[in-house]
Amino acid sequence: MKTWKRILYLIFLAMLWAPLLQMWTHLFPQQKLYGAYTQHTKPELTAKNWFSGDFQYDYTRYLNDTLGFHADMVKFRNYCCYKLFHTANAFGILIGKEDYLYEMGYIQTKNGEEYVGTPKIKEYIHQAKALDEFLSNKGKTLIIVLAPNKADLYPEYIPKRYLHPATDSTNYKQFSKLLKASGLNVIDFNDWFLKKKATASYPLFPKYGIHWSEYGMLMAADSLISYIEQIQHTPLAHLVFDGNEISTTPSASDFDIGKTLNLPDNTLNPFALCYPKWHWQQDSNYNRPKAIVIADSFYWQLFNIGFQQHCLDGQFW
Repeated sequence: MKTWKRILYLIFLAMLWAPLLQMWTHLFPQQKLYGAYTQHTKPELTAKNWFSGDFQYDYTRYLNDTLGFHADMVKFRNYCCYKLFHTANAFGILIGKEDYLYEMGYIQTKNGEEYVGTPKIKEYIHQAKALDEFLSNKGKTLIIVLAPNKADLYPEYIPKRYLHPATDSTNYKQFSKLLKASGLNVIDFNDWFLKKKATASYPLFPKYGIHWSEYGMLMAADSLISYIEQIQHTPLAHLVFDGNEISTTPSASDFDIGKTLNLPDNTLNPFALCYPKWHWQQDSNYNRPKAIVIADSFYWQLFNIGFQQHCLDGQFW
């Protein structure tokens, strides 16, 4: 009996010392944590910060970040929360049905929780029309593009307690309706994706991502090229599709929420996505109209495939 007690005691001591030994020796490879966080640096000891308590506080934060197996323990904790309580230890992330991942902000937008009101939206559209008229007088064109919302496209995977009754009082619905009635050049990819959902051959949004899937993005890029050609009456470079590859290993953009959960590898079930094979077709007959693109993160994927470099001549703000 005493022998077993000694063995358990030694194991316990080894567990206590293991993080410090790992911090000092880096004997085992260090895992990486994803997301926005600040790596705290080792504070400098002074009489002032010692007696104020700032040194102790700052050193505790530094020790927490650099202690051996820190990332492993974070991932283990996140794994337990995911498996036992179906919750995510990532700010603003919801794990829905069948492990579909959502950012709460998009669900709140769908619910109309951020609705600014019709008068304010009419004011914005009035300003857009004034801008459009100003640009038209200079021979330039304004095109407004509405990005899709995963919560609108796949509400069936959102737990009912997070959804409000359907309402027309949302920013998207009012902007979409009033913009289309205004005579402005508008591409509503949210509406287009909703119409395509039933017939699309492959997912338009990834299960573990917040932005459109690479397949959905390429379909949108191809549509946007055609729309600009129609408005500008000029040929642009084209996307030529050479076939499709189905993979359960998501690209970085198709796993942008999944990696921020900081779970151990292979925790989330594989999800098949389509990755089209394609190339740019461009010759001397094609033009690159001067353009300024003002957009959010949905445009980064288009920018990264060369949309700005092949189709447009200008800047991305």
